[in-house]
This record gives sequence, structure tokens and C-alpha cells, in this order.
Amino acid sequence: MKRQRYYFWGIVVGSLILYLWITLEVITSSYRHQEVVGKKKDLMQENRVLGIEYTNLTSPAKVEAFAKENFGLDQPKEKQFRYIRR
Repeated sequence: MKRQRYYFWGIVVGSLILYLWITLEVITSSYRHQEVVGKKKDLMQENRVLGIEYTNLTSPAKVEAFAKENFGLDQPKEKQFRYIRR
């Protein structure tokens, strides 16, 4: 009889520990998931900003303005062209 009681309480305590462990894992996984979703949202926003910046920096007008400002380059004059025949 005592042995059966120990088995019963062992099963009850074991089940309770298992239930608590599973609950803790679910809660922890939920927090991790929210963290990853937030990080993904931040990275997507940063990607959009960088895409816009890339487009602006590689636009022909921006490149031309940068070349004029920093290197003193300008559009070539008609006399500066040389045509090569094959």
C-alpha cells in the first residue's frame, strides 16, 4: 500500500514538473519569437532607408554634382571628343 502511494505521488510530482517545464519553454519561446520579429522589423526598415540612400547616391545627377564639387570635372566640350574609326 505504501509503495502504491509513493508511485502515485511520484507520478503527480513528475507530471507537475513536466507541466511547469513545458509552460516555461512556451513562454521563453514566445519571448524569443517576439524579439526576432522586432529585430526583423528593424532590419527591414534599415534596408528601406539604405535602399533609398543607395538610389540617391548612385543617381547620375548626384554623381555629376559630386564630380564637379570634389574633382572639378565637367561635361566635355565638343572639341574634347575624339572619334575613332575602325
